[in-house]
Amino acid sequence: MKAVFQRSVHTRIVIEASAEAVWSVLSNLKTYGQWNKLVPEATGRLAVGSSVAIQVDLPHTRKLRTNVLVTAIKQFECLGWLGHFWMPGLLDGHHTYRLSVISPTQTELVHEEIFQGLFVPFVWGSYGVKFEQRFAEANAGLKAFVERRSGL
Repeated sequence: MKAVFQRSVHTRIVIEASAEAVWSVLSNLKTYGQWNKLVPEATGRLAVGSSVAIQVDLPHTRKLRTNVLVTAIKQFECLGWLGHFWMPGLLDGHHTYRLSVISPTQTELVHEEIFQGLFVPFVWGSYGVKFEQRFAEANAGLKAFVERRSGL
């Protein structure tokens, strides 16, 4: 059973491209505005311990700018960050992209976020569905962008 102060969004999608091709887009923050409706803007350096400035765009809400801390990066496999909205412990988001090779030309993306903190029970009713929608849109956008670049 999930704790009252924790909720998550967990999605999967298969991309018709190599893990290297998916990684080249996922790890290039400059391309996010071309495919990522959830995080249409991200700037900074992807290295564990580095801060990245992101913009979060949920449907029918104003865009939120925040800084996240890169917590995981493994080439062709994983990218993760931790963000705090307002201050740590109120609404924290552990965001991850994980790539798994299905074949040389197919990669599964697991895209998820675990939300924790005192505000979770108060905001999840309004924002949970919006996050799920944007995750699906970001996944579809990444798939289309990578497959277009791969010539599919």
